[in-house]
Amino acid sequence: MWAQDDYIYANAQVNHGNYFGLGFGSQMDGSDMVVFFGREGTKEAYAADYMAPGYKSVSFDSQQDWESFGSNECNDQYCNVTVRRKMDTGDFDDYQFKKPFDSVPIIWAYDTSTNMGYHKARGFWENFDYDLT
Repeated sequence: MWAQDDYIYANAQVNHGNYFGLGFGSQMDGSDMVVFFGREGTKEAYAADYMAPGYKSVSFDSQQDWESFGSNECNDQYCNVTVRRKMDTGDFDDYQFKKPFDSVPIIWAYDTSTNMGYHKARGFWENFDYDLT
């Protein structure tokens, strides 16, 4: 992840038929998320805006703020996907990134399917720093 101007950028390498999610917050409940999906049987991938109203499931955010940035590079195994969104989207459900410097707690999860009912692995970065100066 990195920040430039009024945007925050995220890049992920996702295998076909898998997902990888990044959540902004110290726990799943209440976190804002961007989830990257690799389409099974294709050389295509995409990302979408989600939120976690609890610990067991995620919800599609009705205001999709993440947008593709640049071209997605794919091969037979995976795709590199880059997305961006405004640091302050005005969406109550979105994490509001601050300028010029911020430390963001990030949770992550992935699975070897695109079913987000459960994840194979998960983790937490307590202080992910980005700098806009």
